[in-house]
Amino acid sequence: MQKTILSAFLLFALASCSNDKSTKVPGDSSVTDTGKVAVSDTAPKDECAIRKKRIPKNYPQDSIDKDLIGLSRCGIDSFDYLYVVPNLFPAWLSERRVVGDTVTYGDFIEHLEKFRTTDSYYKLHLKVATLDSLKTIPFQKKDIYRMKPLLGQLGFTEGEWDMFSGFAVTYPVPDPKHFSWGDMLDAFEKYKSTRPPLPEDQIN
Repeated sequence: MQKTILSAFLLFALASCSNDKSTKVPGDSSVTDTGKVAVSDTAPKDECAIRKKRIPKNYPQDSIDKDLIGLSRCGIDSFDYLYVVPNLFPAWLSERRVVGDTVTYGDFIEHLEKFRTTDSYYKLHLKVATLDSLKTIPFQKKDIYRMKPLLGQLGFTEGEWDMFSGFAVTYPVPDPKHFSWGDMLDAFEKYKSTRPPLPEDQIN
């Protein structure tokens, strides 16, 4: 569920980041708002040979995947590697190929560094922190409206909130003692993926 929500957010963020204003994000981006620090295995940029490697047109996807693993040791911390690169890199590479640019992985790293200064990047951090915190909060139906501001940080529209709150208050919780708000979001995502689309879903 977390990757589903974050992927949808990234697609929106990538479409709008050209108009995004800069926002300084302090420190390593592997530090989330929950205070948790993800392990980062980085090397000085001048020691990272992959930065200079060109990305040929029609380069096989499996070769790109292997190269991207190398980026985790090339100034790309674990937060960016898990949540940003899988969405940002394909969109960036496709755009550069359309205009016929010859690009390197170093060009992508520079693009990523610019994206890290945007409001969209900051909001992604906030979204990840929110999802992490929801995994630790026990679900109780009586708290549904009290939780609305926190859940709102995930980007729910009013219609989505109405659907989620209606689902949550009627959902048969399997194990009340070990069921979190994160588990409820997982259940809601599964429900949405199996139900027939409504007319407004097809329009949007």
